[in-house]
Amino acid sequence: MEEKSCFVIMPFSDTTHIGKMGDVLTTESQWSFIFNKWIKKAVEAYPNVKYNCKISPAAPGNFIKGIVQDLAESDLVIADLTGGKPNVYYELGIRHSLKLGTIIITQSLQSLPSDLYGYYAFEYEFSDSASKFDELYLKFEKDLHDKMGSFGKSKIASDSPVSDFLGFRDHLMDKKGFEDNENLQWMVISCGKAMQENYETCKLLYNAFTNDEEIELTSWPVIDTYPLEILYSYIHTYKWKVFPSDIGGMIAEHIREHRKLMLSVEQQWQIFRINPHEDAIDGLSDMLHYVCVEREPTMSELWTQLEKNLMKFVFQLSMKMAMVKNMCLPNDNLKNQISNIG
Repeated sequence: MEEKSCFVIMPFSDTTHIGKMGDVLTTESQWSFIFNKWIKKAVEAYPNVKYNCKISPAAPGNFIKGIVQDLAESDLVIADLTGGKPNVYYELGIRHSLKLGTIIITQSLQSLPSDLYGYYAFEYEFSDSASKFDELYLKFEKDLHDKMGSFGKSKIASDSPVSDFLGFRDHLMDKKGFEDNENLQWMVISCGKAMQENYETCKLLYNAFTNDEEIELTSWPVIDTYPLEILYSYIHTYKWKVFPSDIGGMIAEHIREHRKLMLSVEQQWQIFRINPHEDAIDGLSDMLHYVCVEREPTMSELWTQLEKNLMKFVFQLSMKMAMVKNMCLPNDNLKNQISNIG
């Protein structure tokens, strides 16, 4: 049988709350009874899962040392807000900020803050009278088991305003990350295609010079840097939302270098077209050799590395989003995966 932990935060001392017939006093001894004979008994009676149920320690000075750890690590937390004790609300707030898996119970739902109504909260009626005990306890047990069984049935299980906020933020991160990713992919593909076409043009002419082929001056394919200039401008004006601007900076640097090379080729080509003398032929031939033999392999390697860096960042972003969705710190294996990304 699967084993899980349950931590209960509730009042220790006498409390008073407004009931149907006026003020209701719940004594310290009754709170002890409620934990042992109601909450603990009901939790440990849950079918198919063995819950180890314990209560928040009453001794002063133990709060920081023990309670926060229990709130962070327990699979389930039950918070009894009857009487509106500040320490119980404070501990509930800590749990909500750390992890999913919290059920709120109270003997007076009307005294519960309205913004907590929808978060796995239910009202129970307590009596330690023998004549009412069984009936009231069985209803409490059923309601508690229903709430416990609800966890995990929904893909987006929210049990607190904090998880609502993080879920909304995660939705925005997903959307913005998707938009950024689409734009980056478009830029990488467009830039790669434009660069490749220019290199193919240079290779075509370089082979013609190398093989002493006759060159038709009027029909030579054009070096086209206009798409690169548009992309370069777009990178600098695009408002990056999730991806850091240095990713765009790397793309922009490769575009700038490629554009500078192609403009140099275009310049030599115009000199050759105006006056195709021997020096012009040598100058263009040397430039084409440099671009095709020396720079093209290096630029292709840099572009491949850029694509790898982009995918690495996408992986890092997905890990961060997963942590937000889980509302908890990553386990050791996940920590190691992230730390190994270099």
